Amino acid sequence: MDNLENEGELRFTELLEQIRICLKNDFLSVAIMTSLAIPDIAGAINSKNGKANKTKYACWFNEFCKPKFQFSGGFCLNGDDCYYLRCSVLHQGKAEHQKLSAFSDIILCRIPQASDTGSPISLIKDDILLIEPKFFCNRMISAAYDWLDEVHGSQNFKNNSKKFLKLFSLKF
Repeated sequence: MDNLENEGELRFTELLEQIRICLKNDFLSVAIMTSLAIPDIAGAINSKNGKANKTKYACWFNEFCKPKFQFSGGFCLNGDDCYYLRCSVLHQGKAEHQKLSAFSDIILCRIPQASDTGSPISLIKDDILLIEPKFFCNRMISAAYDWLDEVHGSQNFKNNSKKFLKLFSLKF
């Protein structure tokens, strides 16, 4: 793989590492919002047309993230509900959406004593999902790296990752 071909992958992994930096410095809102965008970005990069949509988001989440969001008794978060969480957080600044199917509400709550190896907590007869933000973001990052390992050589990835956001510096 030459440098130009590798450039999009490097920029994507840089984004993932920036989320980790945000977590380390307790910039949790930025980390959550960026983590919620991972399935959009990955789903688009992995597709023929390079564009994101709800179906691609949910499919990507269900394949790569859903297994990482389990609690005793089953899955706790699916692609559709994460998509609606993404819509409400990114576009309205809130963590509630009328179309959530598995839960009446999803609450992102800091639990300082929680470790990343913990699980999300389901409250009130599985009706409300409480997720610790660092747990959520680290699982999303892990899923993205799993995905990269699987697709980085695919033609869709090669074609679309070249177009990943480039940041330039100007000095005067």
